Amino acid sequence: MKNWKLVLLLGLCSLFAVSCSKDDDEDIIDLGRTDIDDIPTGKVGLPKTYGMFAVFPQGTWGLSYYDKFKNQEGYEAEYSRDCIVTYLREDSIYLFDHSVYKTLIYFARFDKEFSSEEEANSFIGEFHYVLEGDYDQTGDNPDLEYEYVGGMDFVQVGKNTGTLIEVRDKFGYYQANYFVYKDGKLYMVTLSLDNEYVTTNSPKYQECISIINSFRIVDPELQ
Repeated sequence: MKNWKLVLLLGLCSLFAVSCSKDDDEDIIDLGRTDIDDIPTGKVGLPKTYGMFAVFPQGTWGLSYYDKFKNQEGYEAEYSRDCIVTYLREDSIYLFDHSVYKTLIYFARFDKEFSSEEEANSFIGEFHYVLEGDYDQTGDNPDLEYEYVGGMDFVQVGKNTGTLIEVRDKFGYYQANYFVYKDGKLYMVTLSLDNEYVTTNSPKYQECISIINSFRIVDPELQ
């Protein structure tokens, strides 16, 4: 029987593709006003619903509120989080009456309250432990998903100091999980895309990094 930490992987980390129906696919990103928060011409801003903000190119990204990680039960409830998923509209395939988007950025805020940054870092360490549980180090276990799991690296996420955990799966996808702690809350920005774009430092990858570098934590009441 799998360890419960490995079972959590299905809910924590299966972020490599999002499919939307034809109706959903019509929801071109419309992030409201472009005349606030010093948004440059030709850019739009992420909704501040969950206290996160980032700047996107106008008209090329879609978004949806993603409730897959809410209302979990048992151990998974510890990782419950609000989430907005954004997707690069051009990087998609049409499959079974759905558009499947392959370049994604998730913006999540965990429900759990933290008493200190140390407690939040311990939580991130647990998340890393879960990822390592599905790392196929020998490359001969078809039940394990990842061919690479990086360490916990300190990085800048916009103007915030954060923690980065990188993974690559066996299907050629790269995922970067950025964690930022502030005022008792933990936020996670997850980039998921074809690993080829990362290794070639492609314009598509650079656009995603530019979006992540614009990330900041804001007051969700100040829409």
